[in-house]
Amino acid sequence: MRVNAWEFTEHRMLVQKPPPGPVFRAWQTGHPSSADAPSVRLSAARPQSIRRLSRKSALIGLVASALFCAPAHGKTTPADTPAPTEQPAPVINPVANEDNFLILEAQLLNFTLTEGMTGYLNEGSLLLPLSEFAEILELAIGVSPGTGKADGWFLSENRLFSLDINRGIAVIDGKTRPFNPLLIAIFSDDIYVDVRLLADWFPIDIKFNLSNLLIRFETREPFPIEQQLNRKDRRTRLLSKKEAGDSRFPKLPLPYQTISWPVSDTSMEFSFRSSDDGDVRGFSQTTFMTAEIGKLSADLFLNANDQSFIPQARFKLGKKDPNAELLGGAKATEFAMGDIVTPSQALVANSNLGRGVFISNLPLDNPSEFDRITLDGDLPSGWEVELYRNEVLLDFRASRADGRYIFEDVPLLFGVNVLRIAFFGPQGQTRDEIRQIRFGPDQTKPGEFRYRFAANQQGRQLLVGDVDTTDEDGTQGKLNLLGEFSTGITRNLSFIASFASIPLTDGHHQYLTTGARTAIGDVYGRFDVVRDLSEGWAMQLGAQTSIAGVTAIAEHIRLFDFESGQYAPSSDPTEHDSSGRLEGTVQVPGIAQVPYSFTATHKQVRSGTTTSAVNNRLSTAISGATVTNSVKWSRTKSETSRTTTVDGSFLVGGRIRDARVRGQLSYAVKPEPDISASSLTADWRINKDLNASAGVNVDFSEAGATTLSGGINSTFDLAAVGLNVDYSTNNDLNARLNLSFSSARDPRSGDLLVRAERMADAGSISVRVFLDDNYNGVFDGDDRPLEGIQFKADGTTNNTKTGKDGIAFLTGLETYQNIDVELIKGTMEDPYWVSQPEGVSVVLRPGIAAQVDFPVVTTGEIDGTVYQRKGEWANEVRDVIVQLVNADGTVAHQTESAFDGFYLLDFVRPGTLRRDNQDERVASIKVRVAGSW
Repeated sequence: MRVNAWEFTEHRMLVQKPPPGPVFRAWQTGHPSSADAPSVRLSAARPQSIRRLSRKSALIGLVASALFCAPAHGKTTPADTPAPTEQPAPVINPVANEDNFLILEAQLLNFTLTEGMTGYLNEGSLLLPLSEFAEILELAIGVSPGTGKADGWFLSENRLFSLDINRGIAVIDGKTRPFNPLLIAIFSDDIYVDVRLLADWFPIDIKFNLSNLLIRFETREPFPIEQQLNRKDRRTRLLSKKEAGDSRFPKLPLPYQTISWPVSDTSMEFSFRSSDDGDVRGFSQTTFMTAEIGKLSADLFLNANDQSFIPQARFKLGKKDPNAELLGGAKATEFAMGDIVTPSQALVANSNLGRGVFISNLPLDNPSEFDRITLDGDLPSGWEVELYRNEVLLDFRASRADGRYIFEDVPLLFGVNVLRIAFFGPQGQTRDEIRQIRFGPDQTKPGEFRYRFAANQQGRQLLVGDVDTTDEDGTQGKLNLLGEFSTGITRNLSFIASFASIPLTDGHHQYLTTGARTAIGDVYGRFDVVRDLSEGWAMQLGAQTSIAGVTAIAEHIRLFDFESGQYAPSSDPTEHDSSGRLEGTVQVPGIAQVPYSFTATHKQVRSGTTTSAVNNRLSTAISGATVTNSVKWSRTKSETSRTTTVDGSFLVGGRIRDARVRGQLSYAVKPEPDISASSLTADWRINKDLNASAGVNVDFSEAGATTLSGGINSTFDLAAVGLNVDYSTNNDLNARLNLSFSSARDPRSGDLLVRAERMADAGSISVRVFLDDNYNGVFDGDDRPLEGIQFKADGTTNNTKTGKDGIAFLTGLETYQNIDVELIKGTMEDPYWVSQPEGVSVVLRPGIAAQVDFPVVTTGEIDGTVYQRKGEWANEVRDVIVQLVNADGTVAHQTESAFDGFYLLDFVRPGTLRRDNQDERVASIKVRVAGSW
């Protein structure tokens, strides 16, 4: 703001058009109060005045220096060469190089610890510098990259830490632990450690969002820095390190509505088939809708085709809250009624869809079982989905008739698991869902009580359609009832109990389960006993650990006349069921890292027949694509026969050059070498508006055929349209015209919005930006809407801009977690404009759009010099905190004096600055405002 005049009086300084305003306060850090206290001189800012570099400018300089000057591929410069008496450490993990170098923001307790933490991508995970990690969390650990060593302590002086990379061991709290060297990289500036290894060494979880360049630390034990952050003086110290005006965004409430306009995703397919049997025309449509009804979230899925108007319909009402504040004293994180999926229960029940109720206080991303999780969701017609764990391609699914996908019993590794679900639409649409799950011995903390309860009619939907139309086992519509409870006894011991009532072919069975989860050293174990109240019982013993980066899992199940949903009734029931699994990563010269998995199983039934199997999976990345090969050897042996089979599958998914590829090859080695089927598809962009696809599918069975496919797709603003044709050698020709679009209503303008991108299961926010001419924070009078403004959501720029009315509708945002939405200052025409607030923090939900206004005001600058007077002399003073404080005592603006006493408060909003010496740290300091304007 170009200020016309500053008016000085003894008590206040006025800026043009002042609202009730901020207070001026100053004190000197690190100096005791004295009679010769520092004074502060303010001078009016002028556009022509020379400005000092801000912290943001300094950070940019550091980033540029790192990008252009850092040694590539971990090579040290001569200046970094260790002394001759030191044993140099080898450069480990060449995968981490300057091509995947990152600058990240690190947060703890919603505070930003640093905006400039370095890191490297590492095969789907993240490497962080050990010295920076220790510094920002205030751990007393020294790091020596030249020798490959680190020493110190954490949390308390008796909890020692030592790392020796040459020997391949780390000593954590007196315990020696080997580690996988592929999880560490050494550069000249620091030792970089994978976040999974840091979470294993220290009681802290590290969640990262690479698309937003954000790291969040979540401690499993109290850190001293947490206690300091929760005190006022620590918050002041933290704020003094941040750029002026940069503070945590205010929380934006999003109350539930009695009724809201629905948000919908619709996919239509018009098909034509020509074969020797004649021509057939068809039509199908799937619609997924979300809204709020009776202050509950509502989901509706509809499926229609030319054979039946609505053969499938699902409906669900409920709520989710990651903060566990639902249902009062129940402290639930989730409850639902309608068409729900019951969770699986170890040894007893598989998950089932049906109409019923569900309630839980487990974290929303909690594993379904001891070492595995089930992932499911809605999938429109024509879509496909791939599942990756730590960037290893595990499986993929195509859309089903009921509009769902499910990945059952996805194995989890000890430590941090990054699960990525990649969705691919028929018109070339792509989107990812990423979940980070830490699996370890402290799933249930001491004194914590967790529960979940579910009841439904198996396979029977609330509105229309049954999951299984054949009902071969006679369980359709029967009651499923499950309940689970757990509590933490100590940090390494928790107790569980559960009950279940499920239908089997011979009627209902009731089960009671008791068990324990415990950690002995580095081994995480489980023990469960299940009793069938009708007849029979079972017990299960399992253990998991991680040694030198290799996860080892073993499990043994003993069954005594036991039948359940997982062990179906049989005339020859199972008696023993054992399994073991090893997972890790090896470095192959000339190739990237190769994750591997070996699984062995052995099962014996009452007659003595045994079935043994060994499964091996190897994965690697090739030019942006992930390839996975799985081979299974199986042998069944009885008193009279022995049968051996060897079969496998080869999967590929990802990008090769400019094409996204996906392929599968199924083959057999024994009893006869054979290839049963193979498929390969590729999608690529022709131009910004047009995509193409091609594929081939070969069925090697006796009646099989080869199918060639091709398509062309385009995504417009309002919809995505695609034409796909395939022809098979059995003289079948299929053509499909696909149309996909989503619709929502802007709650502010009332306009109906139609877009190509999916919106029903995403979060949305309606923002309005205007020039607040009268400084009242409300859009009224002559306030002018601002056009062309863009925003960031959790650090990622959103392409949507405000229109002539100053309104923008942002969608595709994360739900059920805190996200920060902020205005991008660089998109405003005047560099002296600022919004208030600069951003908001909000937990979004599907089906409802949050609303926020960003009033923009014109600002000015204040600069000056801090000096200490001694008689006739005056000396400039550095490190003096200069603050503008609101009338309620909160800090509105802050900076520090430089080495020559100079300070700059920029982007100062119009207001009143008055002297305030009420704070005890200010009372003895003589503050003088010199000059007049």
